[in-house]
Amino acid sequence: MSHRSLAAPGAHETTLPVADESALTPGQAFDRAWASALMERALAATEEDCRRLGKLPVFAVHRPLLDGSGPVRSHVELAHELACTSREVTTSLSRLRQRMAKHLYAEVAATVQGKESVLEEWESVRHTLQNM
Repeated sequence: MSHRSLAAPGAHETTLPVADESALTPGQAFDRAWASALMERALAATEEDCRRLGKLPVFAVHRPLLDGSGPVRSHVELAHELACTSREVTTSLSRLRQRMAKHLYAEVAATVQGKESVLEEWESVRHTLQNM
């Protein structure tokens, strides 16, 4: 079972377990695939930002917490690996999540026109990701 975390730009939310995919309608399966593709693009853009800023090692350590790709480790463990404090881990993780959410919002905005349509699609994508 994997987890997804998605916060609105500037917000903090918890991760949720992935639901049983065998119970999905074709429309729900499409929505999941679409939301996952947008999430992957946002993650790639965040990774590129970190590369440009010389923070790729920080991104690599935090990635499992951003995409649910690995075991969840404590901030103390991550701080030890990054040779920093757990408070700095918390801050850097929060900033990465905010950056990723901004990239995700930009991906959504690129798919529809009009502010109301963007907000509607943003909420739809967030809802889909939170229920994965």
